[in-house]
Amino acid sequence: MIPDAEQPLSFETHVKPLFRERDRGSMEFAFDLWSHDDVSEYADAILDRLEEGAMPCDGAWSREKVDLFRRWTQNGKLPLTHPKSRRAVTYLRGGKSRLI
Repeated sequence: MIPDAEQPLSFETHVKPLFRERDRGSMEFAFDLWSHDDVSEYADAILDRLEEGAMPCDGAWSREKVDLFRRWTQNGKLPLTHPKSRRAVTYLRGGKSRLI
């Protein structure tokens, strides 16, 4: 299910599930598609490939999925969403977190 435009997107809840185990295995030589840090670092290149329809290798994503990934990249690439709210959780150094 694609979240509405007002809902904050998070890697764990919205982006990671878009990548199948097969996709992850195909890209392990370069980066881990199930790693927030890796996907954040390579987000622009991933988005380019998604928009071209070149990724995943066995067929293009729907426009809705590409748009969801784009929204996540444009809105801070958050790692998590707090489970009891629609606010996002951002982790700070030292293992502390804060709601935004």
